[in-house]
Amino acid sequence: DRGDKFTYAGHLVMYPSGYGFYDLYGRNSIHQNAPAAQKVGKQHDWNKMEILAQGNRIRFVLNGTLISDWREPEPDRIKEAPIGLQLHSNAVPQEIQWKGLELETFPEDKLLTVKE
Repeated sequence: DRGDKFTYAGHLVMYPSGYGFYDLYGRNSIHQNAPAAQKVGKQHDWNKMEILAQGNRIRFVLNGTLISDWREPEPDRIKEAPIGLQLHSNAVPQEIQWKGLELETFPEDKLLTVKE
């Protein structure tokens, strides 16, 4: 609702900056768990992430560890929209890669990558 159909607005999962959830053009940082993410996150290496978003609940798993399990307290903010993958700008050249990216519409309410 920013006047440009290509402008992103809504919930973001932030990794590695912020290690949590962010509401762009809204409330900004809405949930963070940097200590847990920093323990299991790998810099300059592959990280395995699972994001399960169902209704007002978002769960984020990093390298087999549940980092965040958060519920949106304002359900009217939830909108159906495309997803985006982004690398934030920086003063130095950067590169980001994804592999094995899987998207599922209406997934089962089960985290698949959490280590027991």
